[in-house]
Amino acid sequence: MQYLRSMKKIFIVLATLILLSGILYYLQSDSSSTSNFSFGSRKDVYLKVGQESTLEIEKTSAQTVCELLEDEGVTFTDTHKIIPPCTTRIKEGMTIEVLPERSLTVIVDGQQEELKHYGQDDLNEILEQNAIILGQDDIIEPTQKSPPENSEVITITRVEVSEVQDNQRIFFQEVVNEDDQMGVGEQEVTTEGVEGQKQVRYKITYHDGEEVSKEIIEEKIVKEKVDRVVTKGTRPRQESNEVSTADKKEEHENKDSEEVKLGKSHTGQSSWYAYKGCDCAANPWLPKGSRVKVTAVNSGRSVIVTINDRGPFVEGRIIDLDKTAFEKIAPLGAGVVDVKMEEVIE
Repeated sequence: MQYLRSMKKIFIVLATLILLSGILYYLQSDSSSTSNFSFGSRKDVYLKVGQESTLEIEKTSAQTVCELLEDEGVTFTDTHKIIPPCTTRIKEGMTIEVLPERSLTVIVDGQQEELKHYGQDDLNEILEQNAIILGQDDIIEPTQKSPPENSEVITITRVEVSEVQDNQRIFFQEVVNEDDQMGVGEQEVTTEGVEGQKQVRYKITYHDGEEVSKEIIEEKIVKEKVDRVVTKGTRPRQESNEVSTADKKEEHENKDSEEVKLGKSHTGQSSWYAYKGCDCAANPWLPKGSRVKVTAVNSGRSVIVTINDRGPFVEGRIIDLDKTAFEKIAPLGAGVVDVKMEEVIE
């Protein structure tokens, strides 16, 4: 009986010790409690405020991060970020950071945005946190590899690269052969000209929706052109009192050309387009209704046309002849020819 009473007392003592140990462990744990009971425990911690050097604080009696900051006279507001959170209990060797809020100006997609950060994350992470996703080819100025500076201005240029394919005409040329068995002024078309066609693939680069470069990456001929071959006579004519119909027509046209009074002249290139089927043309600057004499430089053939349209708007081209008028000075397959354009004075 005595033995049982002794064992009961020992059991009670052990249970009491275990209970007290549990309570002591709880009070010294890393819970969010703000209890000020330290039981004499002092700890070494490290403190870093903003960009300042890390400060070692030896044997602090503060129980929470907030208490430590108050003890050290660190001023902070709701805009600061405290790591770990303010109510966290102090642990041996803990590092505490107080980070002030920073601003970052980003110009992107035609808008200016003010982003907030704490200097911990790099630019890509800050942009992602604000739902700004960078494309693979987007340009960032200035280039960022580390956390941005406070109040820095970042410009993001959206870059888009696309490929397009275009079908283009290949204009045929006129090849002239001479034949001394044919008289001067006689000619014969031995091969009709045929336009060719090619496929051209381009790589086009856009910056914020505007085209900045266009590069040919492939050309493929899908139809070969056939040059127009003309044989012209070189044998001198015998004198004759008879004048051919063609000579009369040419003489009449030359006479009409000589009778008009010509003014200011311009040199450049002429193209053609199917418009109204008349001796008319488009010009970028001359008044509509005015007339000009257009002479092909290589052949000397000319035609007088009326300006009734606007164009062409291509560097080097000064007139766009109606298909009907162009055929009078050059074959259509030539596409573009060098010309002299003279204003007709009415």
